[in-house]
Amino acid sequence: MSGDVRGFLWKKGSIRMVCEMGYNGSRFNELDDALDISQGTLTKRLKRAEYLSLVDTEVVDGEKGKSHAYILTNRGRYLLMNMEHIGLVHYHYELRDARKGFDDARDNVLDTIVDGYEEMDKEYADDEFIPIAPTLYTTTDPAKEEQGRVDKDE
Repeated sequence: MSGDVRGFLWKKGSIRMVCEMGYNGSRFNELDDALDISQGTLTKRLKRAEYLSLVDTEVVDGEKGKSHAYILTNRGRYLLMNMEHIGLVHYHYELRDARKGFDDARDNVLDTIVDGYEEMDKEYADDEFIPIAPTLYTTTDPAKEEQGRVDKDE
């Protein structure tokens, strides 16, 4: 059975799913929001975790009626405890937070380029500054670029 758990943990999203459940468990939607795997993959991981006796399903009353919560079994909590001991849970949360920060910054820079590149060009227009945004939409000859013969106006 330990080989089965090892194989399960190698599957995309499995370790992160266990980390996100934590000791208090999670509902499907909470896991779906926290993990970057499809709902179909999440369903497969949850079923496999149940089969391996790592997770139990519990029916709970929710705002919209009854729903399912996924709770780590004693075996699952033992796994989580070992993952915490070696720092894996900590790294999971650091990566999750870094991904969120990256996504937020990416969205911000994309909005700036799409919505404000003309304003940036006006603000920084001088001989020393070559606007970045217009180069996103033009193509230059790499051979000329290497020889330093590319003009700003080209």
